[in-house]
Amino acid sequence: MKKIILCLTVILILTAGTVSAQNNYGITFGADLQLTTFTFDNLFDKTKQINLWQLMISGKIEPAEDLMMLVDHGFGYATKLNNSDFENEKSMRNYLTQVSLLYQFYNDANLEIYGGLGYNFVQNYISSLIYHDDELQKNVQLYGSGFMAASQVNFHVIDNLMIKANINAAPWYRWDYRTGGTITETGGSTYLYRLTAEYDLNPDWIVKVGYGGTRSTMKEFEFNDYQVPKTTSTQGGLQVGVTYKF
Repeated sequence: MKKIILCLTVILILTAGTVSAQNNYGITFGADLQLTTFTFDNLFDKTKQINLWQLMISGKIEPAEDLMMLVDHGFGYATKLNNSDFENEKSMRNYLTQVSLLYQFYNDANLEIYGGLGYNFVQNYISSLIYHDDELQKNVQLYGSGFMAASQVNFHVIDNLMIKANINAAPWYRWDYRTGGTITETGGSTYLYRLTAEYDLNPDWIVKVGYGGTRSTMKEFEFNDYQVPKTTSTQGGLQVGVTYKF
């Protein structure tokens, strides 16, 4: 995780140097707080909902007039403070890192459409929540990664208000299931969406509110003679945050 954060920081710094030399383009940096709910079927002994507080850090770089790079990194944490059925050592942590490069295909006075390619990486650490044949798995790590098709549509409502819609799709996604020193690989998919309203307070600051989530599928696989069925998870929640324009 430290290597991921370091790589993202280097990308932002190097690109910022290029952007700063161009008067017409810039870089933005934002933070969002989200209370999100994960819903899993089959991975646990029954369908389960887990509530997480999630902090999302995002950056946008425009190295050219019709080119945009988006960088997102998030951290979520669930404990008994926001899950009444959690006890003892039950917990869940979630990390998300995503980088995408988008090209502007369409632009008029009130509408901009971008499309491109990105890469998504997610890590889930689940403690004392999953059973295999009534045997508690104290620490399960569920990693996902893959390339994705990325898109963004900007609607300019009024001078200071913009609505953004993001849809990303990774229909061929890799999942790694890790526990007890054993790693099992399987396939699946993941889809992400986000709808955000941004209001310019002044030339430097933007306030934003939105709703975002994911839908992921992990194919059936066998782990140490235990059959893990096909699992679908969904996530969604309200986001509020701010963005600073450099």
